[in-house]
Amino acid sequence: SPAPPAAPLPIAVGTQLAEVPTATPGQSNYELAGIHVDGLGYSLTVSNGDESLSISNRCWYPNPEITNLANAYCRTNENITLMGTAQLGDGTGEATPELETFEVIRQSDGVTVVNDTEGNAMLDFDNLEAGRYRVIYTFDTVDGDPDGSHPGCAQSIEQVFEILEVDCGAFFWDGN
Repeated sequence: SPAPPAAPLPIAVGTQLAEVPTATPGQSNYELAGIHVDGLGYSLTVSNGDESLSISNRCWYPNPEITNLANAYCRTNENITLMGTAQLGDGTGEATPELETFEVIRQSDGVTVVNDTEGNAMLDFDNLEAGRYRVIYTFDTVDGDPDGSHPGCAQSIEQVFEILEVDCGAFFWDGN
């Protein structure tokens, strides 16, 4: 299929599934790659000539956001623990995560300064250099296998913030 935002192409009747050997001798898994479109259902029937199996589903990906990250901080600001939420893609409410990760990358050299999979990503301004940082927040509503073997409905967003070299004194400035 072409890349989004183009619509995916239907899988042609007669397409064979790819055999993927397993660790157990004599057993295999079969895979069929496709593109799932958010909020658009799918159905699939496969057959080996004797038996048929049908599946269908319709789901929405979560829409995550970082909820407490300002555009700029002073070196003297209190430390913060990053937080995020996600709304269900169909607009029916908040999604419940099974795995949330925050990665904070210093833009000047690409070094990851925070890599958190426990939901405790702290920005310790005493230990961070002045400059720009990119925060990647990943929200996953499925099994949450940390090894990535089951990424499911994982969605990531990014936000940039800056740590200012100056002492901002008694007032808070968010960079705007």
